Amino acid sequence: DRFEADQAKSREQQNQIVANQAMIIERQDRFEADQAKSREQQNQIVADLALIRERQDEFAETQKRVVNMLGQVRGENLEFKIGFVLVTAFIQKMNMRKFKIMRSCFTPFRQVFLDTIYAAKDDGTLTLEQTRRILATDLIGVGKRIGGKSDVWIAVEASSTLDENDIDRAKESADLLSLVYQADSMPAVVGYEIPDQTRRYADESDVEVILL
Repeated sequence: DRFEADQAKSREQQNQIVANQAMIIERQDRFEADQAKSREQQNQIVADLALIRERQDEFAETQKRVVNMLGQVRGENLEFKIGFVLVTAFIQKMNMRKFKIMRSCFTPFRQVFLDTIYAAKDDGTLTLEQTRRILATDLIGVGKRIGGKSDVWIAVEASSTLDENDIDRAKESADLLSLVYQADSMPAVVGYEIPDQTRRYADESDVEVILL
């Protein structure tokens, strides 16, 4: 009887060991499943972060394009205003008459002007760099001073916010126009705003400033 009781107890202990082993294996499987799920979630987080960075880059690029487009539209609008809407005020401020715009996207005199500039380059009056400077000028016009008979050429640089580079470009273009046409010239800058320091620089450089 005692022997059978011991065997029964031994079988009970073995069954408990087997049950414990099964429980351990189950827990291991569950742990591994949780680890796999955790790795999957981590991979998803990494993928989401990569997508967010990509979207941020796309947004930054789109924002940059929008800013550039707005700047271009404002620049074209600025040239349009100078070329048409503000010609009367421009002439009055410059004390000019018989004023014609020669260098602009909106003038019928553009080709005549270009032919003269290219001829000056061909005969050596202008270097290639000087020719490029004139052709890069935002607006060029010619007229006569009230009470005068000789032509005066106007070189205009336009910018939303004027800076010293605009002043220098206008002055350089005006000097080159005097060289080509053997006539007086006047540099001018036109924009929406100008810092005080740039205004002083323009006055020192004898460059006319017109604010819209």
